[in-house]
Amino acid sequence: MARQRLALTALLLIFATNLSAATKAAPQRFSFVVLGHVRGNDDGVLQPQLELLLAKVRKLRPDMIFLTGDMIWGGLGKKQQQAEIITRDWQRLDAALAKLNVPVHRVAGNHDIHDPITRDIYFARYGKLPQAFTFRGSRFLLLNSSYVPDGAEVSAQKQSTPGPQPYLRGKQLDAAQIDFIRNELAADSQHDHVFVFMHHLLWDHKEEAIWWRDVHSVIAGRKVRAVFAGDVGPRKFSHQKRDGIDYIQSSIADIQMEYLRSHWRHRMIAQQFDNFLYVTVDGSDFTIDVETIGELSSGQFTPQSWREMHRSLPPAAEPLLTRLRRGAGEISQSPRRLAAFAVLAALCFLGGVAATLLWYRRKLA
Repeated sequence: MARQRLALTALLLIFATNLSAATKAAPQRFSFVVLGHVRGNDDGVLQPQLELLLAKVRKLRPDMIFLTGDMIWGGLGKKQQQAEIITRDWQRLDAALAKLNVPVHRVAGNHDIHDPITRDIYFARYGKLPQAFTFRGSRFLLLNSSYVPDGAEVSAQKQSTPGPQPYLRGKQLDAAQIDFIRNELAADSQHDHVFVFMHHLLWDHKEEAIWWRDVHSVIAGRKVRAVFAGDVGPRKFSHQKRDGIDYIQSSIADIQMEYLRSHWRHRMIAQQFDNFLYVTVDGSDFTIDVETIGELSSGQFTPQSWREMHRSLPPAAEPLLTRLRRGAGEISQSPRRLAAFAVLAALCFLGGVAATLLWYRRKLA
């Protein structure tokens, strides 16, 4: 009896050891989706494609969701920012995402943080950036490429600069975030993969050389597999690969017809399908698939929509000062026109002098 018990114990130990070894050797398979630019417009309504987007995500059954910025409108352009409206926008989006019952991670876009009110609400709800965490052998780095104001006042630059605000395009990573990346990658031998997330396409920025010099040089040759961004413009999707690292922009965009008709850049963006990314990781292997939505249901790709988009707009009346400046520019580029203009100006001046003298003589008389 004792021998039977001993044999049974030995068999159980062998089985447990083999099971433990098999568990350790088994690939750590998981998946995640990357959703960019899911915000609605300034009417407080969720993005029209969001319900369809989340339905497709639900079918994929990912282990995590990453939002790459511009998740709400955020009161951008409002002279009087209202914290309760910003909070309500976040609550509405988070309630929609909660139905998936999947962990959500996010990085801020320029709509999400652009003044002290949006900054404080975002940090209170989702924490400050950068952040990092490990999941099933892979490391995830969440970075901030958006303008974050200091103190309680909106910057003078934001208040006074006319036209498109400089902070909308984001800013290159500062030394603190680059050090954060460097420190994270110092231990990347412990991980199968490293994935990086931010909002702006800093590698396709007017100062893109800074990215390639200061950041790409740090992540190249390590275990960084992909850098994801979710901003819109000049396209919804773009991809390039350098030193084995995939740089991918993926986003959706609800562009109203008035903007499509008024500017060719918006029409270029609208020519691409709304899209998101589905990433699967299986041990040392990973794949990135581009998923599209709204191809048949959005109504954006019908002949009627095309005709409406390209319907001629009435010519806008130019301000007088603009016309005068353009005329002066045309005159300055032609010697003959310039000479004629000088003669005309001289005649007008002499005529004015003669009229003044005549008036003065009659007054004295």
